[in-house]
Amino acid sequence: MGHTMGFSLWYGLPNVLPRPTISSDTPTGPNVLRNLTPSQFCFRGFGPSPSFSSQPIFAFSLLILSVSLSLCLSLSLSLSMYLLLRTYVTEPKAQSRSSQLKPLASYHAFYTDANAGMEGVDKERMQAIEQSKSTLDHELQRDLSRIWPHVDMDAFHAAVETLCNPALQGKPMAVDSMSTTSTGNNEARKFGVWAALPGFMASKLSPFMLLMT
Repeated sequence: MGHTMGFSLWYGLPNVLPRPTISSDTPTGPNVLRNLTPSQFCFRGFGPSPSFSSQPIFAFSLLILSVSLSLCLSLSLSLSMYLLLRTYVTEPKAQSRSSQLKPLASYHAFYTDANAGMEGVDKERMQAIEQSKSTLDHELQRDLSRIWPHVDMDAFHAAVETLCNPALQGKPMAVDSMSTTSTGNNEARKFGVWAALPGFMASKLSPFMLLMT
């Protein structure tokens, strides 16, 4: 921007300054004009042959040029500092914050309509139990040597057991053992129990949980 303004001001001077005229006592001719000295010119309105450096318009143009260059340098430095701060300070903090929120967001998203009956689960309590030290100790003791193929039909086994024993109506029930629960009824889901949850964790979430093996 500064170079452009300086360029336009410099080459615009001939249009701003009065046009020089040759004095009446100066010889003319096609080759004489090339050999004229400044004393043989006079400028209309300025008297006989003042130098360019003494012209106010030329000094003003130099001032404008220097101010333009200073502004251009200041803007360039400000833009450079902004880009450096954005690259090395702002963006890493934003990425770190988003990486911290992503596990929590996915954790909360798990207890939505994707798992029926878990809309009112206490998510903070569930997360605290999963991250407790006792949970890690129990995790090391789980027996995962057997594989249980299972199709969860809305706690079908628990529903059949409830029909056989009406006293179990309205009680949280899960199918399998302390190692892994394969399913749970809707009452159990209200406490945050879902399929493939460790049984010891299900018993912590609901102390009155009935495990059916």
